Amino acid sequence: DLGPDRGSQFWYSRIDPALIEVPRWLALDEMHPCDLQSSMLKGCIGSAADRAEMESESRRRNIRRIYYAMVAEFDDMVGAYMDGVKAAGAWNNTVWIVTSDHGDMQMEHRQFYKMSPRDPSASVPMVVFDGRPGRPLPSPKVVDEPTQLIDIFPTVLEYAGVERARWPTLDGYSLLPHMEPTGDGLVLPADTPARPSFVTSQFHGCNLAASWFLIVQKVGVTPYKYIVWGTGNEVADQLFDLADDPGEFNSLLDTRALPTDASRRIADQLRKALLTTIDFPSVARNVAAYNRDSFLAWANSTADWEDAIHAPELRWSKSWDYDPAGSLGAVRKWMAQPAEVLPCRATLEWPSP
Repeated sequence: DLGPDRGSQFWYSRIDPALIEVPRWLALDEMHPCDLQSSMLKGCIGSAADRAEMESESRRRNIRRIYYAMVAEFDDMVGAYMDGVKAAGAWNNTVWIVTSDHGDMQMEHRQFYKMSPRDPSASVPMVVFDGRPGRPLPSPKVVDEPTQLIDIFPTVLEYAGVERARWPTLDGYSLLPHMEPTGDGLVLPADTPARPSFVTSQFHGCNLAASWFLIVQKVGVTPYKYIVWGTGNEVADQLFDLADDPGEFNSLLDTRALPTDASRRIADQLRKALLTTIDFPSVARNVAAYNRDSFLAWANSTADWEDAIHAPELRWSKSWDYDPAGSLGAVRKWMAQPAEVLPCRATLEWPSP
């Protein structure tokens, strides 16, 4: 055992560090301000004294080695489950769906953990295996059409043969049309609805300086990701060609590179599609109001809240202790003002120089 969040020596020793690709990073002053703030809030950007050690290639490589060791261990666990199903005689009546509720940043864009609109966090791999008699595909198939986790429930209902009339109202769509079973496999009902051409996601929470909203949609054969921060007015939106730029480094809307008319048209198309499912300006403002109202309720019900707020479980950042009076002053000012969606700060220092 290597300790909490580090996995086991058994699996760690089986990962060859020489084969691990270390993600490249943008310079701090080239990062989108909301990426920069997320990296800071997650503790991924050290002080001037310890930054060299925190950003060393060996440390980044080791973090990813630990992650790959955990993936290898999980893979072994799935194999044990499959062996158990075979031993129980249930293999011919079992469908396997292996996925997760979110991905994980492993030093991409100077981050770990989740909560990011970047693909390592927001895009979750999924494996579906239906080995029942008459159902298996002739060979493994990769589906690159945009899908969502909300599609899993209707997929399971379809696999289970639940009549559509008994389904509740669902936002997702069955994935079975992508399975293409052979032989006497499943025949989909004639009223199977066509899925939309895009998927959306959003997140609000700690380790973020602003809410984000994203949409992924193919324009022609090219998948694009469009990201909006806050209401869309505080900082620059981002548009990525996921085929040419899977690492999401070069926003096609970056004003330093003079966005093309084509990029602006694609962004406008995706923005309009996003608004059909999420009224993101209203949601961002509601989140800002909720954050302030929740904090006020806690402060009003907590004796000596200005002392209590320093508790580690309340996520008081050690960096705020460099100027605790100034930090508390900023909190009081925020409490006294109407809720507002603020832009992500583009500097490491606070107040900005």
